[in-house]
Amino acid sequence: MSRRRKSAGFSSLRSNPRLRLESKDKYTAGHSRRVSEFTLIIAHYMGIPPEELEDIRYGALLHDVGKIAIDPDIQNKPGKLTVDEYEHIMTHATVGPAIVKPIANQNIIDIIHYHHCRFDGRSKDQTLTGAQIPLGVRIVTLADSFDAMTSERPYAKAYRWTPPCARSSAAPALSSILKSLMSLFAFPARD
Repeated sequence: MSRRRKSAGFSSLRSNPRLRLESKDKYTAGHSRRVSEFTLIIAHYMGIPPEELEDIRYGALLHDVGKIAIDPDIQNKPGKLTVDEYEHIMTHATVGPAIVKPIANQNIIDIIHYHHCRFDGRSKDQTLTGAQIPLGVRIVTLADSFDAMTSERPYAKAYRWTPPCARSSAAPALSSILKSLMSLFAFPARD
């Protein structure tokens, strides 16, 4: 797919009011933007070639696009989710690739589909582990986990940045990179 066609497709996706995640809840409003920013910082730090950065950036921006199919009452539930509610929310990683397939390449689709895979293979229904998980996916997973743990959400307060670094599910080597970069950011303390 040409870069121009892909950019036009993503622009129309972002401008389509039905597909705007930001309208679903306060947390999601900035989450994808922050994940994209953290992802690019990590990728630049790692020396990822510029030709790969665009796919990683689009994958980060759209990693949760499948949440448009999630019941907003469950997504914004202030308390602990039931097993069924959690499984419903996790379907976003399956729904998302189908939404972007007409305009995205396989690298972007993989980021959206696999962004909940843990390096150690302990995620439910995970099919890839360790180095099988593409590096772009691992970078987005790290940025996504970091933002989720350091942001206020309906069901959890934000952590300081130190605890999530110590127990990242993305990959041990990436966790050390994140630790190195964290001096650039200020994050809220957990009460």
